[in-house]
Amino acid sequence: LLGIDLILGAVVTGTWLLVANFSRRSSLASLVSMALMPIFALMILRHLGSFPPLFLVTLFIFYKHRTNISRLIDGTEPRIGSEKK
Repeated sequence: LLGIDLILGAVVTGTWLLVANFSRRSSLASLVSMALMPIFALMILRHLGSFPPLFLVTLFIFYKHRTNISRLIDGTEPRIGSEKK
């Protein structure tokens, strides 16, 4: 995202940091920041042509995080800084 637009990349990164700080879950921070990415792109880039590819990236991220989503729903997703088993 930083290669597409520095401000867009910074806003999405800031969103990740904010969510990660409060939830202590990296996967939740990734999902929230990627879900908001296409909306941020519309607001920052003001170009409708950027929405479809970024929305596809969002769908791909959600697909790749499907096991994390299951663990988040079950309440078993590890927190940032917790020891690995």
